[in-house]
Amino acid sequence: MVRLRPVPVRLGLGTLALAAGLSFYWWNFGRAASIGFDAGLAARAAVGVGILAHLLMLPLLLVVLAAHRVRMDVWEERVARGRCAACTYPVGRADVCPECGRETDAPLPRRQAVRLAVWFVVAVMLGTAAGSAAAEGWILLDEARFRREARAAVAEGTGWYFRARAWPNRDCELHYRADTGFWAAD
Repeated sequence: MVRLRPVPVRLGLGTLALAAGLSFYWWNFGRAASIGFDAGLAARAAVGVGILAHLLMLPLLLVVLAAHRVRMDVWEERVARGRCAACTYPVGRADVCPECGRETDAPLPRRQAVRLAVWFVVAVMLGTAAGSAAAEGWILLDEARFRREARAAVAEGTGWYFRARAWPNRDCELHYRADTGFWAAD
């Protein structure tokens, strides 16, 4: 028997993972030239990452909706030919398919396309939030590691310490000077 519910679940989980990965990567670049947590910068980065995630993943939604439309056309064609739409068993005018037990006149709900779109948007939003939170944690851990390294370097007698940020934004540097403190530079 053909089940329709796993399609939105698989779409949602795949989209969630993709959005989380992409937003993790983009968030790091939005926060590259700052050090420490700044709520204003985080809000701007969140809006930018959210908009970018939805725009870049829109083609995926359009492909899924087009595939769903083809599936609905096949479903309706089977019903018109007197076959069970779920298992293609010839049922004629029977109300219930003798093979799979599904109602033969039950059309594929067109509302499922709306559910697919809603699942997609929710998955992108959740994935963006999860990826952004993970990226912020990654940045803060990198900065804490840099602070430990800088204090150790200053304790050895050097007055200045710098290094590149951790992946994925290696083009930004973290700096520490004993007289001015910590800062980040592109």
